[in-house]
Amino acid sequence: MEQVVVQPNILMTRKKDQELRLYFFVGTKERVSGIPAFLDLLPSEQKVIYVLGFELQEAFELAKEKNPQWNLLYTRQSPTVREFLHELALESIAYEQLSKPIVREEPKAKVEPINSHLTPRQLSFEQFKANLLFAANEEGIIYAKPEHQSILKEIISGLRYETIQGRSADK
Repeated sequence: MEQVVVQPNILMTRKKDQELRLYFFVGTKERVSGIPAFLDLLPSEQKVIYVLGFELQEAFELAKEKNPQWNLLYTRQSPTVREFLHELALESIAYEQLSKPIVREEPKAKVEPINSHLTPRQLSFEQFKANLLFAANEEGIIYAKPEHQSILKEIISGLRYETIQGRSADK
């Protein structure tokens, strides 16, 4: 009987304190043309190559294996996967907030009752009408029938003040 050797899926063992990093390389590939005079006119191809790894040397070797025709340049960027995912989550939250339309609420004008120590005779007609509307819009007031509130508002909005000839409006 032959003895079977089982290879583990992970090729190298790691220390517990090492974090998985994301290494970025810039790959360039020169375009080859049949005529050397036109070689300068053809731009070279470039792409960003990213590789996961624990150390730079093994990440570089892996990037070379996956992209054999490309000249690789290390960008000196190697965030940990945890940092990268955290930044990605923050950017997605910021993008979400920026993509929402900005809704500005108009400040609502506060209707305050006129000083209560004034008698109705001392109030102007407009102040009196405003106090009535304020009372009609008060939330704590209970009406016998729900439609009474709308009827009261309609009555108040229809009030007009006309002076009687021979009488002043102040009396």
